[in-house]
Amino acid sequence: MASVKAYLNQAIRVAEKQITESYTARLREHASAYAWPDEIVNQIRMDYDNNTHSIKYPEHLEDAILTLEYGTSSVPPSPALRTFTLGIMN
Repeated sequence: MASVKAYLNQAIRVAEKQITESYTARLREHASAYAWPDEIVNQIRMDYDNNTHSIKYPEHLEDAILTLEYGTSSVPPSPALRTFTLGIMN
């Protein structure tokens, strides 16, 4: 027979997964609202590890994401990740 602690730990893992999936959907909606390209929006996600949520994306997209987020001398910034992070922290 499983212990109460095992049941609680399983419930916590399920809740963490659901929250992370919800955050991923919200993150993608937020990036879309900032007019980020779909090919990038569809690959960004939230991750949960060691009691911390973080934004993850494939390494090959890092330059494109940084250009979108921070802009360049010829491209204005579109800070979807930073504004999303600020929004979920409050």
